[in-house]
Amino acid sequence: MCLGSGVSQASDIPDWRELLRRLSQRAWPGRSSDFHEAFLGSGFSLPAIASILEGQLGDDFLGAVRAELYRKFPAFNKEREPGRVRRVRELLEQNTTLRAVAALCVRKVGKTYVRNENVRAIVNLNFDVLLRTYMAVRYRPHLLRTVERADAPIARQKIPTYHAHGLIHFDPKYFGDRERESPDLMVFTERQYFDFFGRAFAVFSYTMMALLREHSFLFIGTALRDDNLRRLLHYSYQERVAAAERRDRVQQPRRWLRHFLLTCRSGDRNLDHTTQLAHERIGVRTIWLDTWSELPAFLGDLYKKDRSDWSQVYDPK
Repeated sequence: MCLGSGVSQASDIPDWRELLRRLSQRAWPGRSSDFHEAFLGSGFSLPAIASILEGQLGDDFLGAVRAELYRKFPAFNKEREPGRVRRVRELLEQNTTLRAVAALCVRKVGKTYVRNENVRAIVNLNFDVLLRTYMAVRYRPHLLRTVERADAPIARQKIPTYHAHGLIHFDPKYFGDRERESPDLMVFTERQYFDFFGRAFAVFSYTMMALLREHSFLFIGTALRDDNLRRLLHYSYQERVAAAERRDRVQQPRRWLRHFLLTCRSGDRNLDHTTQLAHERIGVRTIWLDTWSELPAFLGDLYKKDRSDWSQVYDPK
């Protein structure tokens, strides 16, 4: 699976555009809302806007990103009072998208939860730790192995989860703990994107290319507009096309569309058709939903094809 900001939004975590709006308000608190909207619509790419904000906020930039990312998340920047874990879990269980994604990752064997072997890996494009946090409190023991650095240990009983753009925790206990978060690997600003492009042999680039080659991806909560992701999908797709041409199999183009995007219809059929064509150009088929409320049932049907009980892993305890 590859996860975007749509997985976390129902838990009061902003998407990238809203995060930039909040950072703009923090960088220029005396300016009107019209200025902040005009700034976001100025024509600069979102990474370029992030770079401008980084220059304005200076050394406070990382702290501002953390604060605005978790501004409405009730557990952020508070002491560990009794009942906190319960409240975090209740908040995350209200997010049916997050719950469904988490449930797809596990199996129940007797009274124990184990990893779902059909989910080979997760690529998480988000900074937040919500999926990891929810799975830790809902399905014990930990079933995700987060991989931000090349020296991450191997754990066969866990699903490798690659945080391609870095990881930022909400709990002050883990601020600066390089085993629990990786703000130093954040990919957000234009400079960071350029550096990412230039590291062809960095852990995420070569790992993602291998995963795209060996497995089918299910994209959830992303509009597939991230330049890093589209670049790697393009390279992988072109490799398959070139291989088919060498073997005279150019008459089977649907076989090249190995990956799948779950997304909602816009209400404009022509726009949806054009969007679908854009996805197919990088090897991705589109699966349309009417609303995100349909996602749990869709993933549940997928889960049941393996003759497994969806209610045991999706329904709250």
